Amino acid sequence: MSKAEAIFDFLDKWRCLPAYQLERRADIFFALYLPEIIAYKFALDTKIIIPEFPIRIGDIFRDSSINKSFKVDYLIVTGRSNHFIFVELKTDVGSIRPKQDWYLTQAQNAGMRKLIDGIIQICSVTQQKRKYRALMNLLSDAGLVQISEDGYKNLASDGAQIEILYIQPRSANGNISIVSFPEVARIVSIQTDEISQRFARSLVRWEKSPAEAE
Repeated sequence: MSKAEAIFDFLDKWRCLPAYQLERRADIFFALYLPEIIAYKFALDTKIIIPEFPIRIGDIFRDSSINKSFKVDYLIVTGRSNHFIFVELKTDVGSIRPKQDWYLTQAQNAGMRKLIDGIIQICSVTQQKRKYRALMNLLSDAGLVQISEDGYKNLASDGAQIEILYIQPRSANGNISIVSFPEVARIVSIQTDEISQRFARSLVRWEKSPAEAE
């Protein structure tokens, strides 16, 4: 058995265990194909992918000064000027929460300039200076901040467009943008390498919840 087969065999089996969080283990595989997924759904190029993009809670709740954050699974910086996509990955329909939808919508409504202001504010108080410096380097590459000896300058536009995309096992009714696992499987299976082919087979299995897979 190849290592690729073993990896996805483990994921197929272990996702059914009570405390196993498939999203945290499989997110890197989805990340490999995000450019193709974004092109499929929005006909846009992907310039930069930033995982675990922090949204300052104090920027979501009015009159709050909290410098903690919740995380968007991926921020996609697209090839279109001032156009960004929040991507949320859900590997189990049971993990989809209305509160999280509300957070994402509020972040979308806040706009990219305010969100970058929030990250700069977190940078000033965080104890994770090195990790936030790495984040700011990515945001600099994206043209969203300027880094100097004096600190960080917000370069984001007030008019930036933010879209929200869910990658999840099945499609659903409503106004939110979704790419289902069967759709991802078709996108992935176009590539002929072993990882792509084996991942595509697991995606078809993951359309069913762990309870249904038993």
